[in-house]
Amino acid sequence: MSTRLVLVFITSAVVRHQLDCNAWIVDDNLVVNNALVALTKLHQSSFGFEEGGRLTWNLTCKCSPACDGTQPRVSIRVLLCPRDKTNKVDKAGAVQLCVSDSSQCSSLSGNLQHRYGRYLSWVVSSSIGNKGFYTSYFLNCGAYNGTGVNLHCKSHLVLLNPGGEHLSYDEIPLPAMYVVGVTIWSGILVMWLINWAAFWKYSNPLHRVLFVVPLIKAALHLILYFVWESKSRTGYDNDSLLTVQYLVRSVQEGVLFFMLMLLADGWYVTCTSTSVFRWLGTASKIVPADVGLFVDAFVGCLYYSAVCRASNVSALCRDGA
Repeated sequence: MSTRLVLVFITSAVVRHQLDCNAWIVDDNLVVNNALVALTKLHQSSFGFEEGGRLTWNLTCKCSPACDGTQPRVSIRVLLCPRDKTNKVDKAGAVQLCVSDSSQCSSLSGNLQHRYGRYLSWVVSSSIGNKGFYTSYFLNCGAYNGTGVNLHCKSHLVLLNPGGEHLSYDEIPLPAMYVVGVTIWSGILVMWLINWAAFWKYSNPLHRVLFVVPLIKAALHLILYFVWESKSRTGYDNDSLLTVQYLVRSVQEGVLFFMLMLLADGWYVTCTSTSVFRWLGTASKIVPADVGLFVDAFVGCLYYSAVCRASNVSALCRDGA
């Protein structure tokens, strides 16, 4: 039973990190038809704005077919909704919001900034007056009925807190938190080394193996600090750092599981050797009951990682150790 609980903890932790993918500068491709009504969520999760934060959305479109020298009458609106109103917006749908907007969201109109050839560009920008979590939607109400013009557009959304801070206000403490984590685990590592040096005559292989735990923990917290510091500064996830983080996290979880198995086996506590075959026998007891759990977690991780990368919203973005 204890082995199964460990497996559930490890796999649920991996899935939790994989599910929560956010990047607060979002680039996307949209097809807008000025004769159709549509509602599109511009980012996956609610963003925590401090008072004085700013939302900026740029939409650059290419007419296909050509606009025939006339400006398509396109309704460019962004709804900025408090988190507790998003369910109401999702249920209402685009048509009801266009006819009678009772969503209690802020409606921001887009201003046509540039027109050059077959390209049109709109900008929506707004300062946030009240601190809170908000979700933004693009609402296309359709300027007229009839044959519409397809606009192939590139969307660029920037969610920003005061001081050029790209993190949601609930994420702002994370870099400092990981600095504290690095300090604590480095201190534990140093104390462990001092203790090992002072009593090396009494050291055994279990002591030397346990040395790896604070070392990996300190390294993981250091990497996570750089992950969040980079995101705070640029608004994007650093793919190289994320790859290193996933690798170190996998090693950490494998090492911790390995340590639990060693301790459960009593290695250098009640005996000085352990049998590989006995370990395999222990593992066989969790098959096939827990193999489905591993398969489900593995497939889920692959799926959500693909979704995040396809939408340029990396994320695994929220990580804790």
